[in-house]
Amino acid sequence: MLWEQQGKDCIYSGDPISIAQLFGEGGGVEVDHILPRSRTLDDSQMNKIICFRTANAGKSDQTPHEWLADVNPTQYEEVCQRVGKLMRLGRMPYAKYRRFIQKELGLDKFIARQLTDTGYITKATVEYVRYLFEKSHDVLGLKGQLTAELRWHWGLETILDRDPPTKNWPMPRSGSEGCRGCPTSMPLRRVPISRS
Repeated sequence: MLWEQQGKDCIYSGDPISIAQLFGEGGGVEVDHILPRSRTLDDSQMNKIICFRTANAGKSDQTPHEWLADVNPTQYEEVCQRVGKLMRLGRMPYAKYRRFIQKELGLDKFIARQLTDTGYITKATVEYVRYLFEKSHDVLGLKGQLTAELRWHWGLETILDRDPPTKNWPMPRSGSEGCRGCPTSMPLRRVPISRS
C-alpha cells in the first residue's frame, strides 16, 4: 500500500497521514502522480504517492522539480531528503525515487517512438488475424481505450488475473509458417466460417 510504503507521511509536507484521514470522507488526502499522467501516460503504482490535497495544491501538471526547485528550493530539498531516506530504508524503489529528482521529462521522443511501435504492432496483428480466416475479411485495429471499454462490458477486464498463462501456453516459434512481417510467427490454422 502506498501509504505504508511512504512511512504514513505526506511526501510533500512531511506531516503524518492518519488512517482516519486516509479512508475518511473529506480527509483531504489524495493520490498524486509524481510525473504528471497527462504528460507521461504513466498510471503505474511506481508513479503514485499519497499526499495532502493542500500540500499538492500548487503542483498541477508539473514534476516535483518543475514545481518546487526554483520557487521553493528548501521544500524541494526536504522532499528529496524524505524520499531518499525511504529509498535507503528499502521502503521505496530507486525508480520511484528517481522520479522525484528527475529534472526533465524528455518524453516527446519517447511518446513518438511508442506511437510508432504501437502502429507497427497493430498492422502486424491485423495481418496475422486476417490470415486466420479462409475467406477475405476486414479486420480493424482499435484504440486501446475502446478495447478496454469492450473488455469491461464483456466482463473480461480481470481474466488474466484469474487465469494466467501456463508453461504450456502456445508461444510463437521463430521461422514457422505464419504472418509475414511478424517478428516471430506461430503456425497458423485457418478458421472455417459457417454461414448458418
